[in-house]
Amino acid sequence: MSTNMSPATTAGLSMPARVVDRGGLQQTLVTLVRREFWEHRTLWIAPLATAALLIVCTLFARHMQFQVDDVNSGTLSARQALAVSTIVQAVVFMTLNLVAALFVSFYLVDCLYAERRDRSIYFWKSMPVSDGLTVASKVLVAMVVVPLGVWALAGATHVLISLVFAVHAALGHVPASAVAWNTLTWLRVEFLLLIGLVLGVLWNAPITGYFLLVSVLARRNAVMWAMGVPILLPLLERIVLGTHYVWTFVVYRLQGIWDILANHGDLNFIAGQAADKSHFNMPPIDALLGELNFRAAFLAPDLWLGLIAAAAMIYAATRIRRYRDDT
Repeated sequence: MSTNMSPATTAGLSMPARVVDRGGLQQTLVTLVRREFWEHRTLWIAPLATAALLIVCTLFARHMQFQVDDVNSGTLSARQALAVSTIVQAVVFMTLNLVAALFVSFYLVDCLYAERRDRSIYFWKSMPVSDGLTVASKVLVAMVVVPLGVWALAGATHVLISLVFAVHAALGHVPASAVAWNTLTWLRVEFLLLIGLVLGVLWNAPITGYFLLVSVLARRNAVMWAMGVPILLPLLERIVLGTHYVWTFVVYRLQGIWDILANHGDLNFIAGQAADKSHFNMPPIDALLGELNFRAAFLAPDLWLGLIAAAAMIYAATRIRRYRDDT
């Protein structure tokens, strides 16, 4: 039997390595990120479905009532209407962000566990892609691609919602004074939300590392291990020692950055409050830009210590994946 192979056949066998060489690290990483969205479609379906639901709800919002300064006129001032618009902008972002955070959490817990469960890890390890690059693609999806995608989707959703309310106002379904738009204010609020998003992702990086570590270690019921440990440890500490240090730490890692950002609770963002508390006097949310302590938040030692801990856990997950196949 002849062992000679045609040039086409030889090229076909060596193509994967040459593709990686030619495409480089960037192309390989893009392909791995696409793979994550192919295999975990809820990462983009859930935020899109939520955004669509919010827009549909505004289609039926024909009647709105506001408590305003001038009760007799029953109208909002331009400043009040703009404040309402920015509040809606922030609520849309927070809603989509909460939905995305929920599905990203389940994704992180499942991504390394599932490939061992269905034995697909053998196929992916046969490809010319390192464990480090594979885990890096999952971190990139959870900490960069999905958050930025949700931020962009929230901005687009708010624009569509504003257009729907403008149509309602033109048809007389809502007061015309309740609809306001200012592009500069919209951009400032989007910038504020983006900075908050970056802070949130960085602060919660240890949670990302923890979920990946559980995903690569768990032999079964990865979700139970990921959610059970932060709940059972504080209970055990409370029962045995009568203290609650673990629970205080868990709560701090979930929301401590916002206390730092808000000057440790001294933030007074209700500018120009009237004596009558029933009146609507909140300024547009972009007014918070001058009140938030971004410098203290980005320089907080706990933020950087958390990033170091996250890097250590992600590195450990990468090393463990190299040898873990549950056989």
